[in-house]
Amino acid sequence: MRVLAARYQRRQAALEPVLASWAVRPFSPQRSIVEDPRRVVAAFAGVRAGKTQGGADKVLDRGWQDRCSFLADVEDGKAEAWAPMGSEPFSDRDTPRKLYWVVGATYALAKVAWVKLIERMAPVWDAAVIKATAGEVWWSDGTLWQMKTGKDEAQLQGARVDGVWVDEVCVLPEPSWNQILNRLTDRQGWAILTGSPRPGTWPKYRLWDASESKSLGLHHWHTADNPHIPPEEIERAKREMPELWYKRDFEASWDTFDGLVYSQFSATENVKAFERSWLTDRGAQVSASVDFGIRRPACALTLAHPSIGSDGGEGDIVVDELVLTDVSVIELAHALADRCDYWRIRLRNVYADPAGNARTEADKQTSVMLLGQVLRERGVLAGAVVTPTEPAQRSVANGIRAMQARIRAMDGTRRWFISTEVAERRYPAGIVGTMGSVQGYKWRTRAGAEDPDKDGTHDHFMDSLRYREVCLRPPGRTVAGRYVPQTMAVLQGGRRGIEF
Repeated sequence: MRVLAARYQRRQAALEPVLASWAVRPFSPQRSIVEDPRRVVAAFAGVRAGKTQGGADKVLDRGWQDRCSFLADVEDGKAEAWAPMGSEPFSDRDTPRKLYWVVGATYALAKVAWVKLIERMAPVWDAAVIKATAGEVWWSDGTLWQMKTGKDEAQLQGARVDGVWVDEVCVLPEPSWNQILNRLTDRQGWAILTGSPRPGTWPKYRLWDASESKSLGLHHWHTADNPHIPPEEIERAKREMPELWYKRDFEASWDTFDGLVYSQFSATENVKAFERSWLTDRGAQVSASVDFGIRRPACALTLAHPSIGSDGGEGDIVVDELVLTDVSVIELAHALADRCDYWRIRLRNVYADPAGNARTEADKQTSVMLLGQVLRERGVLAGAVVTPTEPAQRSVANGIRAMQARIRAMDGTRRWFISTEVAERRYPAGIVGTMGSVQGYKWRTRAGAEDPDKDGTHDHFMDSLRYREVCLRPPGRTVAGRYVPQTMAVLQGGRRGIEF
């Protein structure tokens, strides 16, 4: 018993540097990962919820405990000490005692996890590390840590692996996961998996739906559970994000995108009686949005008003629309100018489909140029014809997300409306205006689809309004005076940015 007690004390003393470095930082969900003894541990959490930190802590805990046990066995004469063939170890010459991988679907994702793990090794670096190169760290007990990219399963073949950490597991191809399992087989290696949910991906049915498996430990928590996230950031997200996106990004929801794209729209709450006097209110501005197309172009006139939001703040209301068929760009421009004359307004800007910038060999001017030229000649355009240019603006997913948040944010605020007159207009079968578009625009129904159905009927008006939204409020926000694009928020939160 004395020998066992002494050995236990030695192990605890060896673990102390790592445990001490964790004392301040982990919160309950992160700690639950570290304490889970099962062979496969998967953690799914919201963006910035600390899942990568928790994964790094868990991986280092397993590696360090194995090191301590091995060194104790060497001291007790139960194992032989490990040493490289030369003065320092080399991957192409020395066989590691233990091999651990840190895997990301891409090099950039793998590097994020790798840097986090190296950061967590800091308290034991001098005691354990004998060689470190780009993407590799050797410990003195013969443990080799390697960074791996999992985009191609061929890059994960040939090795016997004792443990693996896959960060952002939902973007890892399923064949790569199968290959990792093969690498772990003969040594019964462990796996730590962290990421944010992506409905329709293999972790949903192979991990999340297999929650009853005794060998699998599942952990799940929200961004708000991370005490290091300022509460005002959570409240900001509720104000600015639609419910579905908030639940996916911040509550780690596995809900799929199905049914109506703009299910937040309410015919009762998003339809508002419009007063013509609002056009001359201080701060009010009218702009047009255009989705080009000779067969069926769409054009909406939207008034930005400082106090029509449901909370008394700023908001937008569609006050008029042009539903046309088989017209040229010049005919469309004149029809829009006529409508401006009717309202006695000048447009602040026109926001248009970026496809209108295309020029063929036969064209001397693009659709965007022709539209602007006619509107200026008619004296109804004060600004310019603007199109989305940045990748974040051209992403369909970002634009839909922005429109959903205007229609109804997570906190219930509504900032986008359709005037009663526009909502009550009726058109022939197969033709819709803004009201029909918002109420009929659907997600694709094929399995795993996370893009809208471009059916040629319900997409035109909402596309045009999406161009306006992303141009007026580019996807991104300012943090400490610095502009931060939101394209990564879409990737981390479960949606790919879809280019036109």
